Amino acid sequence: MDAALEEFQKTQLQETRLAGLVQQAAAAVDRLEQIVTDAQAQIGEDELAGKIAQAVTKEAQTAVDLETAKRTAQALDLATLERKLEAANRRQVRLARSGWSWWVRSPKLEEQAKTQGGQGPATRAQGAVELAEVAEQQRSNARRGRCSCRLLKETLESAQADASRKYLAPVTKRVEPYVRRLLPMPA
Repeated sequence: MDAALEEFQKTQLQETRLAGLVQQAAAAVDRLEQIVTDAQAQIGEDELAGKIAQAVTKEAQTAVDLETAKRTAQALDLATLERKLEAANRRQVRLARSGWSWWVRSPKLEEQAKTQGGQGPATRAQGAVELAEVAEQQRSNARRGRCSCRLLKETLESAQADASRKYLAPVTKRVEPYVRRLLPMPA
């Protein structure tokens, strides 16, 4: 009986906590709706959409610039180039998958646009098209980076082979008789 009473009291405490959390969430939603309403009143919807598009474009450009700076800063050794090639392949696959996720989520986004009011499917579609263009640009940048890394790797490997053939072969030919005297090899 005591165990059942304790379980009942625990359940009541949990329900009280959950009710408080629900009230806090409802208050937060009300505050956010008021902030959005105030922002729309201060700035026109077209101007707000333009600023959002500019922010998305600037963020994408910053991401591309950051990636370029990181690539430039790293040393050009063979192991780094191989890691970059693998990373570019993974990024291309991930970007290709994320492109399909927009098609899958499109009906859900249209439904959200209808329920939010003020913003219709055309506005959402335009935003989706812009994001798709940014994703395609990032995908092409990743593809170009991958090709560059592959070319650098091949160039370094051929330079290494040429250097070995040009500089190391004559030295080994001259040293070979002395090494044979020191370390006799069985016939």
